[in-house]
Amino acid sequence: MLLADSKLKTCVTARAGSFYGNLMYYGRRAGHFSPIKNEHKWSWGWSEERELSPLQSHEKAIINQELENLDLDQEYLEAFRRFYSL
Repeated sequence: MLLADSKLKTCVTARAGSFYGNLMYYGRRAGHFSPIKNEHKWSWGWSEERELSPLQSHEKAIINQELENLDLDQEYLEAFRRFYSL
């Protein structure tokens, strides 16, 4: 999340200047503390209700396969995998 927020700041700064880059960055970071929350739980992407427990090996394999299908920066993908122990 921090890597994505930093990349957003860099991109906005390059296009619109440091004021807007900082505004986007700190607004995004502050949004994590908002009392208004998304109605979906963290596990909403699974096809069936999933209890809050560590990922199983077959679930990690599904996630890694889906990540390969995305056109994302490899640096971001590796940071994501490290953070979530995938």
